[in-house]
Amino acid sequence: MVKPGYRDSGTTFLSCTNCGFRGDTLLHISEYLTLRNTGPFQDGRDTGGQISDCFGWNLSAEHRKSRFTCPRCSNSKSDERQQLVLEISMNRLPYIMCIMLNRDCFHVNDEISYTQANSDEVFHLRGIIYGDGNHFVARLITRDGHIWYHAGMTTRSLCIFEGKIDQIPDREWLATTSKGFHCRKVILTVYARD
Repeated sequence: MVKPGYRDSGTTFLSCTNCGFRGDTLLHISEYLTLRNTGPFQDGRDTGGQISDCFGWNLSAEHRKSRFTCPRCSNSKSDERQQLVLEISMNRLPYIMCIMLNRDCFHVNDEISYTQANSDEVFHLRGIIYGDGNHFVARLITRDGHIWYHAGMTTRSLCIFEGKIDQIPDREWLATTSKGFHCRKVILTVYARD
């Protein structure tokens, strides 16, 4: 889902390579989007998954095949069932993506890559907002990989340096914050490409 006022940068959808059938849009990609289900087919079949998996940008042709068959080809007289494949249509790449996570089944990537026409574009994690419904805290990640923690009630106007992203071996900090007595889950991530 794209927030009103933002234009689509691209979409993912299922299509049939045999008859040209195009299914409904699975994911709208823009500066601000919401992930509701896991996996590139947005079917929630997986109980957990990487944020990057939802875009399907780096899937091989074999991995783009869905478990669904074409409704047109399946109704024809042919006995052959044509599998629908994931298609990605990008008309532009945003420079920043704010991704709202509606469930806590997503694993945060520190990078998301998009390859097109022999060009790799990399989106780097720049911020995470954690919440429990009552209070929100955040981590900011600078271009040089420094992680800064902010919780307005305890740190006030200060951010506390936590370390460098490539020197913290435990990736659990990406999914939750357990500073103090509260454990908050990721509700929003911010990615930017340099």
